[in-house]
Amino acid sequence: VRIVTQKLLNELGFDNVTLAGNGREAVKELERDHYDLLITDWNMPGMSGIELLRWVRCGACQPDLPIMMVTSEEDNRKVAQALSYGANGYLLKPLNAASLAAGIHDALTL
Repeated sequence: VRIVTQKLLNELGFDNVTLAGNGREAVKELERDHYDLLITDWNMPGMSGIELLRWVRCGACQPDLPIMMVTSEEDNRKVAQALSYGANGYLLKPLNAASLAAGIHDALTL
């Protein structure tokens, strides 16, 4: 899924994309460098997307970083939970270029 997302981002003109295999790898990247947007899947091994979201929002690093959650789960309670923890957007899989572009626009303009 992350390779497909990277290809979609490249199609949209985003060439500087860093991939992480799970939440713990994402934490290492976030501690190492500054990012303009975080796109995370809800379900990841080791550290879920919601745990990563909470870690960022607790001020560990870049607490104002725009974050988009991506998942195949349509449960409205999960959407509400992600938004209550500070997600700037929520996208359902499968992603396409149009939905990803709209989500990025919304996340970056909130």
